[in-house]
Amino acid sequence: MDLLHGAAFCLPARLSYSFLFSHQKPHDGEANVTEVQRQAFLELDLVSIEKESTQDDDEANQLMQTAVAAWQQEGAGHGHGTVLTTLLAGLSGLSHPFRRDAINYFEQYTKVDRPFMQALRHGSDSSSKLKPLEKFMGNYGITRNFKGSVKANPDKYLPVIERLEATDVSNFDNVADRVLDFEQQLHTAYGGKRKLSAASKILWAFSPDLSIIIDSWTAHALGIKTHPSTYASYVKLWLDGYSAAKEQIAEACGDLPAKGEIKFATSTDWFRKRVFDWHLMRRGDRWSQRSSSANL
Repeated sequence: MDLLHGAAFCLPARLSYSFLFSHQKPHDGEANVTEVQRQAFLELDLVSIEKESTQDDDEANQLMQTAVAAWQQEGAGHGHGTVLTTLLAGLSGLSHPFRRDAINYFEQYTKVDRPFMQALRHGSDSSSKLKPLEKFMGNYGITRNFKGSVKANPDKYLPVIERLEATDVSNFDNVADRVLDFEQQLHTAYGGKRKLSAASKILWAFSPDLSIIIDSWTAHALGIKTHPSTYASYVKLWLDGYSAAKEQIAEACGDLPAKGEIKFATSTDWFRKRVFDWHLMRRGDRWSQRSSSANL
């Protein structure tokens, strides 16, 4: 699937990239058009213009129509720069594109993630981490990936912790290799369906610098299937998108009402990457009425 077909431009009127690019004129062939689309995603799609006021909605829609007109006039190959210039110049007065995501993840971190992460990292032994791990997995909707009952087998998740503690991260050159290796270990230990999303989340909870989380919503936002065979491609797209949005996310996190240790956490790269996750989940319809799963 082409990257842009999986990511909707976040306007109240639900204008999408398919609408924008359906107006383009073929220039130097489909391959060149696709590259233009991919670059446009990195620079344009990350500028969310979902606004609460009617005035902002009208302004945003007008900007999009202007951009489409520029695209039609100049063609896909040469109109790309005009489209971005037109939109980005007009969006400067609208609300910050990542502030909503930063605030929402800040609440999630202080109430949910921080207590679990501390318990998982600082437990005195493997057994002391079982209950926090079970609660974390329940909160993140991944217990269904592991067959069996905790009541019948209190040590059900002990193999997860043992494999985490035995993981030598120095053996891996990149995030994708680490997560895929851990996923394979979980799949071998528990069987059943693949556990990519679960593996990425559990590894992140133990050490957020070691993993990039994937779930159905972030994958949908990037136009990627949630499967081990596509995870390396997902990571590359994710990192490209985060790189394009990094400065704006840092600005949004700098405005959070945090103090002390939590203030320090909001300044870290892993926290800001999780804000980007939140942004992608929102773009992937995580909180829409159609979405009923509790998976974070």
